[in-house]
Amino acid sequence: MNSMKRCGLLAFYWLFFHFLALANAETIHQDHQPGVYYTIVDSATNNVLLETGLETTVGDEFITEDNKLYHISRLVGYLAYADYVREETAQAWREALALPAANGVGGKLISLYHSHTDESYIPSDGTASIRGNGSIMKVGDAFAEKLRSLGYTVNHDKTSHDPHDANAYIRSRRTAVRLLSEQPAALFDIHRDSAPVTGYRLAVNNELYAKVVIVVGRANPYMPTTLDYAKRLKAATDAQYPQLIRGIFFARGHYNQDINPRNILIEIGTEGLTLDESQKSASLFAESIPAVLGGPQDPTPGVGSAEAAPPGKATPAVFNDNSVPWRNLLWLVGIAAVGGIAYLYISAGSWRSVWQKLSQLRGLEFTNLCGLRFFRKGKRHPDSDKE
Repeated sequence: MNSMKRCGLLAFYWLFFHFLALANAETIHQDHQPGVYYTIVDSATNNVLLETGLETTVGDEFITEDNKLYHISRLVGYLAYADYVREETAQAWREALALPAANGVGGKLISLYHSHTDESYIPSDGTASIRGNGSIMKVGDAFAEKLRSLGYTVNHDKTSHDPHDANAYIRSRRTAVRLLSEQPAALFDIHRDSAPVTGYRLAVNNELYAKVVIVVGRANPYMPTTLDYAKRLKAATDAQYPQLIRGIFFARGHYNQDINPRNILIEIGTEGLTLDESQKSASLFAESIPAVLGGPQDPTPGVGSAEAAPPGKATPAVFNDNSVPWRNLLWLVGIAAVGGIAYLYISAGSWRSVWQKLSQLRGLEFTNLCGLRFFRKGKRHPDSDKE
C-alpha cells in the first residue's frame, strides 16, 4: 500500500467521522431559528394545536392543554399534521397531588440553567437575542425567587452556552452534569419559544401571562420516567392555574434528559411576549413544584429508587455522564475497525492475505503510515535505507 493510498484512507476516515458528528449534532437539536416555526394541526379538523420553534418531525407527539394526545404522522414543509390518539386522564394525577404547604426552610436543592443564554423578549429588549445575557435568565431569576420563598435552596446557573446553534446542548451538558454532582431534587433548563404570540398569551382578570410548554425528549432512554414527571408538573399546575400549561411536547432530541430523568425543559412564552408576562408565569409555575417534589424537607418521590428506571431496565446512573460518550466512542472504534478490515480484504484479495497483512501491521504498515518512518527500541525500520 503506497503512501498516497494510506493518506487517502486517512482522509476518508476523517471526513466520514467529521460529517457523522456534524449530522448528529445538526439533526438532534436544530431549533429556535429566528422567524422560523412549525405549525402542528389536527389532521381531521385543521385546528392549530401548537406553534413552536422546536424542530418538529414525524413521530413527535403532543399532549394538548386539555390533555388530548396527538401523534405527528405527516410533515409538509413547516406544517405538521397530527392524528388524535386518545385522551390522557388527568384526574388520577390530580388526586395524587395534595399541594402541601412548604413548612420551614432549606433541605432540598433545585437547580436551574439555560442552554440558550441569548434568548430574549422583543417588546422588552428590542431584540430576540442578546448574546450571553438574554433576558431569559431574568425569567430564571423570577422562578428561583419564588422557589426560595417556598423554602427551597436554588442554584441558578448562568453559564453562557452561546452561540445559539446545534451544539448549544452539547455545551450545556457539561453544566448540567456539574449541577447534578450536587444531587438536586430536580433540574430545569429554562427557554422561551419562537412562535406567534397568539397561542402563548394568557389573559386572566385583566392580567397577561405567558403560557408554558413542557418538552420531553423522545431520544431519552428514560423517557417514561421523564414523561411521568412532566405529567405530574402539568397536573399540579392545572389544579392551581388552568391553561397556564399549553401542553407537553415530545420532541425528537434528548435535551440532556438522558443524564437525569428529572432534567426537564420548559418553554416560557415566546419572543413576541414581554419579559414581565414571562416572569409572572415562571413564578406561578414554581408554585406547582411542592406538589410534585414535596416540601423542601420532605423526601423526593422516586429519586434514587427503582421508580426512576423505565420498565425492564436497571435504575439509570443519574449522575454519570460517561455512558453516552463512551458508547459513541465504541461505535466509532467499531466502525473504524470494520472499515479497515474491509479495505484490507479488497486490496489483498483473500482472507489469508488479510491475516498476513494484519500480522505485519505493527512492524510495517503502521510504522510507515503516510510515508513516516519511526525508530523502535533503538533499531531503524528495515525499509529506512530504501529510497
